[in-house]
Amino acid sequence: GGLPRPLLLRALRVEKQQAMPVAFEEPSPRGGAIARSASQGPAPLQPSMTLHEAALRQAWTVQERVLRSASTVRSVVRSATDYVDQAVSGLEPELWTRNFHVMSICMGVSHAVVEDLLFAYTTIVYRGGMGFNCNSVVFGVWALTSMTIASPVTARLGSKVAIVLGLALYMCQYVAFVACSAMPDVWQMHALAYGGAVFCGLGAGLVWTAEGAFFAQSAQRIASATGEPLSAKSSGLAAVFGFWSLGAECLIKVGGFALQEAGVGMTATFAAALALALASTLAAAFGTLPVHAPAAVGSTDASNAAEPRRCGGGAGAVSLWLDARIWLLSFLTVGFALAVSFVNGIVSTEFVKPQLGEKYVALLSAGIALTGSALQGPLRCLAGKLGNGCNMVMASAVLALMPSIAFALDMRSLGWWLSVFYVLMGVVRAVWVSTNKAVLANHFPEPRTEAAFANMNMQAALAACAGFFVERRMPLDGYLVLMGGAACMVAPGYVAACRLQGEGKVGTSDSASSGVGRETRGADSNSRAEAGSGDCV
Repeated sequence: GGLPRPLLLRALRVEKQQAMPVAFEEPSPRGGAIARSASQGPAPLQPSMTLHEAALRQAWTVQERVLRSASTVRSVVRSATDYVDQAVSGLEPELWTRNFHVMSICMGVSHAVVEDLLFAYTTIVYRGGMGFNCNSVVFGVWALTSMTIASPVTARLGSKVAIVLGLALYMCQYVAFVACSAMPDVWQMHALAYGGAVFCGLGAGLVWTAEGAFFAQSAQRIASATGEPLSAKSSGLAAVFGFWSLGAECLIKVGGFALQEAGVGMTATFAAALALALASTLAAAFGTLPVHAPAAVGSTDASNAAEPRRCGGGAGAVSLWLDARIWLLSFLTVGFALAVSFVNGIVSTEFVKPQLGEKYVALLSAGIALTGSALQGPLRCLAGKLGNGCNMVMASAVLALMPSIAFALDMRSLGWWLSVFYVLMGVVRAVWVSTNKAVLANHFPEPRTEAAFANMNMQAALAACAGFFVERRMPLDGYLVLMGGAACMVAPGYVAACRLQGEGKVGTSDSASSGVGRETRGADSNSRAEAGSGDCV
């Protein structure tokens, strides 16, 4: 009677087992659990948690869920970029390729807002001919910036900082456009519109020159890390940029169309686009890494004296004007810019708006981006098997097809068949944003990359400025002849540039610079070897 209860129960079990015959059956799990519970005695009572402890436990649970969700989002984004690397570009997933992915997405969002969504609606929102005049101002300032300060600023600040600075200048145009869409037709509205156009031109000149340098420097870093040819990496990164930038642009334009279909006003739609532009600018500033070499920005006085062409000798894009290749490769850029003026200025305003309605301008413009994004994978495969020349010839043929259709058909009664022009424009743009930039980077490696892309932007801006200026002042047939002439010169100009590169008829200024002679000749010989290995047709 004086034994504790656990010992008493254990003694009883021992006596019972000795009295029972031996059985070869295992006890059931439940019986074993009951026996263990009986042997251990009653469980001690747990003290109740205080309110503070319960709140801490709940906060800890919420924090774990948030961290798991963030980890899931990062893994999804990483899986998506890896898939694009393998399916579109064929590159191995690396730090610098993911860095280029993020920058491409940011620039795609910003480009969709300012250079496509706003340009498509500029001639609709601004009264009279002010929309065409503002577009002309944008492209004029863009050309002047590309010709003078874009290349030195990009070389001095680095490609990433120059891109962020250009996107910040874009924001001034966003704010001006949103304000003008809600203002009456007064002189203050005109002043704000033209001021925004000037800032947009400054930003465009910096953004697209720096984007070319960022693209070339990223390709060089990846090629150095993997030991593979630079030309292969250039084609892959060009496909990445085209896929993400055009894909983001397509989504934004479809979203703008959906908002208008839901009854949201035009000013509210543009305000939402303004918020996206701000988010993309911040993401580009804090979510990407610089890719330029430190010596390119912070070099000593001796190295600056030894590398006068780093900033084009203070002349920017002018430093390459004596190289014939920069002009022979310009015909696709000129033809593309004329086609932009034709589709956004003539087709959208004079034919799509009266036949289909104003709201379908954004939807059809999204078709351009969708077509260009979907073609990046096939274009990379064609470039890998047949060379970049195949894509250039295809762009030349498609660009020539646009004025041919406009000549042959009555555009005043085409209706939904007007979408053909947007599809063809998507094909041309797919080649221009990817293959054309890869070709330019292969022909003009460092340290002439900034000047080469500055020239490309200057050519595009001047051609688009002239297009928006003359399309309202000359017959449509004459404008279509200009487009056709530029289209027919794309393939011959590309072949001639490749011949000059292969024969080594350029680089006379390189031999005059004793400090960088061997390095520059080595880069030119590498680019010539890449051209001879399948870049020319």
